[in-house]
Amino acid sequence: MFPIQRHLIAAFVSVATAGPALADGRFTVWGVGNDSCGMFVQEYATDSDRYRMEISWIAGFVSAKNGDVALIVLDNAGRSNVGKKGYDILKEADPSAFIAFVNNYCSSHPLENLNTAAIELSTALMKKVSNGLSR
Repeated sequence: MFPIQRHLIAAFVSVATAGPALADGRFTVWGVGNDSCGMFVQEYATDSDRYRMEISWIAGFVSAKNGDVALIVLDNAGRSNVGKKGYDILKEADPSAFIAFVNNYCSSHPLENLNTAAIELSTALMKKVSNGLSR
């Protein structure tokens, strides 16, 4: 395993394990991230303005998480070790797949909120990137 892979895995583990702890009300969520997953599924079905706001909120959350992971990797590995490629959980991303992921998660967890769904999406993206590094 390359040194940079260890740093990305460490970043992934710290962010992924923090997600469930943070989603239980230990921090404040503003905006539509507080909407229930049940509400998201209803809004998705009608393609409402509220649904578009929810998708925008999730996109912002995942983009911010992408920046967090990049900074953790850079801080732990050093800029010279990361190289030009970097570690981008949104590289080659498919927004339609994100929407399907959130809709599937919310359909199965209607009492959770969108913040929790966004954490789950971010965690899945980080796993995908870390699995790609181990090949």
